[in-house]
Amino acid sequence: MQTDSSSRSSELLRRLLITLGVLVALPFVVLVGLRWAIVPIGGWYYNTPSTSMEPTLPQGSTFLALNLSHEFPPERGTIAIFEHPKRPGETYVKRVIGLPGDRIAMADGVVIIDGTPVPRREVEQYLWTSDALPPKGCPQEPPCMVPQWEETLPNGRSFTVLDLGDTMLDSTPEVVVPDGHVFVLGDNRDNSVDSRFSNVGMVPIANLRQEPWIFYPAVSVSGARFDRLFETVGP
Repeated sequence: MQTDSSSRSSELLRRLLITLGVLVALPFVVLVGLRWAIVPIGGWYYNTPSTSMEPTLPQGSTFLALNLSHEFPPERGTIAIFEHPKRPGETYVKRVIGLPGDRIAMADGVVIIDGTPVPRREVEQYLWTSDALPPKGCPQEPPCMVPQWEETLPNGRSFTVLDLGDTMLDSTPEVVVPDGHVFVLGDNRDNSVDSRFSNVGMVPIANLRQEPWIFYPAVSVSGARFDRLFETVGP
């Protein structure tokens, strides 16, 4: 009887371990399946290597993206993945701020569209965790809390940006967005190579490819990150 009892216990333990293994593996199978399932419908998978779109896209985060609508030009405030206008094959992700015909400038960190400053207000501070280019707003080594601002574009679209100190990027001369192009900025205004730089400049609308959709687990040698899993990217 002891032998039969021991066998039943071993079988129950084996089944329990199999069940636990399936429960643990199933989410990964679903995630991998989702990653590839969206490709036929115009979906893509991206990693964020820099801090240029913090706080919206934290460095190291990964996300699924969908092809942008063919209704061009895009709305102001759209986060767009685009092919670099001067380096074919290289992709950037920034936010569309200016549309064809707009006059865009910056003064002391404030975006000015057609002579009107974009309203912004200071909101709850942002937890900066990246060791890459610690912002001037950090009183000590990261992690630290830094100022965060909410901007509202003329079409009513609001989002948060970082403006962490006085830099050469805070004030730029007025430029006119040419036909067939958009003016883009990174949400981390002090650490973004965007339309304020001549090596990027205005981005042809034809170069816009996708728009970030939902966050996806980031997997690296240090493990997997599940923060913000399936949270939509934006606004």
